[in-house]
Amino acid sequence: PDTVNRLLNGVATECQDFVASAGDAPNVNIDFKNNGYTPEAYFYGLLTSSDMDGAKFNLPELMRYITRPDGRDEALINMKFRDKNGFIDNRILTAKKFPGSRTTGTQWWLIGNQRGFDAFIRSSVRQREQMIAQSVLDGTTTFNNAARSRFETGLEIFIQRPNNGGTVNFLNNPNGDVRYVRVKGPGLPTAGLVYADVVASLPQSWMGILNATGTIPNDTTSTQQFAGMNGVGVTSNIFNIQRTQGITGTQAFTIRPNPNQSAANQLANTPQWAHPAMYGATPSNTWTFDLSQAPSWSLYTFEVFKNLETVASSTFTARILTPVMPAPFAATQQWNAYTSASRALVTDGAAAASSVDIAWTQNALAERIGSINAYSFGPSGQINSASLGVPKGVFTRAAPASPSGQYPAISTSSNATGRTLQIRHSMLDGSYKDHMIQFN
Repeated sequence: PDTVNRLLNGVATECQDFVASAGDAPNVNIDFKNNGYTPEAYFYGLLTSSDMDGAKFNLPELMRYITRPDGRDEALINMKFRDKNGFIDNRILTAKKFPGSRTTGTQWWLIGNQRGFDAFIRSSVRQREQMIAQSVLDGTTTFNNAARSRFETGLEIFIQRPNNGGTVNFLNNPNGDVRYVRVKGPGLPTAGLVYADVVASLPQSWMGILNATGTIPNDTTSTQQFAGMNGVGVTSNIFNIQRTQGITGTQAFTIRPNPNQSAANQLANTPQWAHPAMYGATPSNTWTFDLSQAPSWSLYTFEVFKNLETVASSTFTARILTPVMPAPFAATQQWNAYTSASRALVTDGAAAASSVDIAWTQNALAERIGSINAYSFGPSGQINSASLGVPKGVFTRAAPASPSGQYPAISTSSNATGRTLQIRHSMLDGSYKDHMIQFN
């Protein structure tokens, strides 16, 4: 296989006959494409994994069934399987029926979502734990801006970074010439969220939220604007809609109104948090977003701006498969637990380190962990580790400081530094779930 371009030298016939390829079968007039990738690029990881030798697939689960204007039926199916070691995984894909395409057997073929860009949207839930002692948070103003422990829910919007010289991209990236993307839909600011690339030194694979005003920078007179303050800092791609007061006891089941700042400050500095001003509502200390406005199957529009464009040259749509859940509902979910050694890495007095070991104990009722990250900030700048996949059956992974340097030491004597560890669950329903523990 070509590991750079995700190309295969040859694929067995059995693996080719389930994806649509125009001209290869009667009445099939469409080629498989999913998030801009060809069949071999999209399935590359599966087809080259030794863990898939002898994998067993369940019958596809039907998630949505519709009839298209051309009269042909389409279905969104969830294909779950167990690899040779018994670990569960899945792929959610669109299939289409082409009558007369086979003389025997099924007339259904996988066509993918047919989008030309690597992007999607899904509901998100997060458990965020602040590791600074509550007595310190309550007894000083030093950490007034430190996030409190809470459950958060919202929308995760993933848009693959373009080929701008960053370290995370690959040659056949379908988003190669994308500069900005504006996303609109239920739960998002009325004017839309604008996404932009992050500075090349950060190894993350996603574009971040640039603004919540829907404004596309005038690229004919200014240079590229990167997501985050001064090109670093906020690089989140998740738009948070609801949060709780805490993660234990009654606080875990009590919604904390948001936000607690002026509309001008919110829109300028924290565009990743829902605010009444984003929806034309009057700010108040009791405002919360009505989650019934973002149900499952909500449709979102992505407007793509390439190169120096100030008018979108293309648009596409995507749906969330699961609703945005009330933040208190997260307290009823199953979560994996960080080990005491990993918790020590984000507590008062943790030393500087060139790498941190993120480890957890698997909850038998929770999903396995699919990837990890570590983040820090300090006087010398921000460090984001590369998003690292976790092999199935593994419960620890080292996250080196990237692109260089060290995670700075952390202490309650100063709020100038912070550190965060993150584990992401592998979800089988098309949603996003992660657990973060942080200092500051």
